[in-house]
Amino acid sequence: DALRERPELFVWEVGSDRAALGRVHERTDHPAFPDGRRTIVFESLAMQPWSMWVVPSQCKATRIFWTWGPGKRDFWDCALLDTARKAGAWAEHQGVPAELEQGLANLSRAAPLTESPETVGFCVATMNRLWQLRRALPLNLLHCWRHRKWVRLHVVAFSNDDGTLDFLLNRCRAAIDVGLLC
Repeated sequence: DALRERPELFVWEVGSDRAALGRVHERTDHPAFPDGRRTIVFESLAMQPWSMWVVPSQCKATRIFWTWGPGKRDFWDCALLDTARKAGAWAEHQGVPAELEQGLANLSRAAPLTESPETVGFCVATMNRLWQLRRALPLNLLHCWRHRKWVRLHVVAFSNDDGTLDFLLNRCRAAIDVGLLC
């Protein structure tokens, strides 16, 4: 069929050797767009299939914004992943267990969000200490990802001489967008 002739990309959970989670491909016949416009769609290959589609106006070069209905959204952000991998490698090299695989597993849809009647906020102030923030913050974001309904990490940057604000806005944007990083 014509749909199969189009290029598609299969998606697996990070570090998993199980079956693919779904596939990304282009469609012109998605039910969310009855006008026939072209869209990029992720279709789950799970027992109960579902799909989500790209919102082009929200996407950037390293970040894809997905939706599957009103108030439902997801971000795929390679900037945060790349930054976390570099931070994890640095920590491991220093002899500090980064638990990167566990952190990456927290990004999975299979990792349910946790609930708590309490909220926790962690605040760190920084002034020209990007070199430290770059190594610690991405790993903390990954490890807190499942708890983002009740956990907030606040970074107060007193100076931007070293590019701290650019780092936060561009490398940690996904965490800002979901409300984990303030």
